[in-house]
Amino acid sequence: MQPSDPRQPAGRRVAVDFGRYAGLGLQYALTIALLAAIGWWLDSRWETTPWLLVVGAVLGSVAGFFNLVRAVPSSKPPRPPE
Repeated sequence: MQPSDPRQPAGRRVAVDFGRYAGLGLQYALTIALLAAIGWWLDSRWETTPWLLVVGAVLGSVAGFFNLVRAVPSSKPPRPPE
């Protein structure tokens, strides 16, 4: 992700940053939901309720967290030109 340009008007910067962070939050939630849904589906096929659902939710949380950690440092605003 590219950080917002500090030379942009303040309102536009806020909107760009809001969109970026909202997208990261949505990605985190969808990662958890997708892996939990896969675990739920596998539970229904193999009758292992609720273990694969729990494993899927935990794996989704870990994967989503690593994606957040990887994306957030790159979203720091650039240093102003000297």
